[in-house]
Amino acid sequence: MQPWERRMLRAIYGGVNTENGWQRKTNEKIETTYKERKITTFIKAQRIRWLGDIERMEKNRMTKMVLNRKPTGKKRKGKPHKRWMDGVKDDLQMLNSITEWKDKTTERRKWKRIAKEASEKL
Repeated sequence: MQPWERRMLRAIYGGVNTENGWQRKTNEKIETTYKERKITTFIKAQRIRWLGDIERMEKNRMTKMVLNRKPTGKKRKGKPHKRWMDGVKDDLQMLNSITEWKDKTTERRKWKRIAKEASEKL
């Protein structure tokens, strides 16, 4: 669980009233109280699902054109920011079982299964 997730859940579920006064809930107590899957896992699975939708789009759709656009001009000094596609490729690498993802996006049922696997494993 990411630190920002824990902070949000701690704010939602509050503290524990003990003999010594109010105290923070432990991380274990928060995780057992909050039975949903992690927010970051959900976001990563949705990115993978959305990637399949974008790849199946026609080439003239704005979303696909923006995703495939190659920036022009001078690069800024320093380390470049991570792009959306870089994050998705990292998520796909974490699954290990996915190779040649561009071919698999054309078949909706296979890609839906991959997105479901991502929501369970990531």
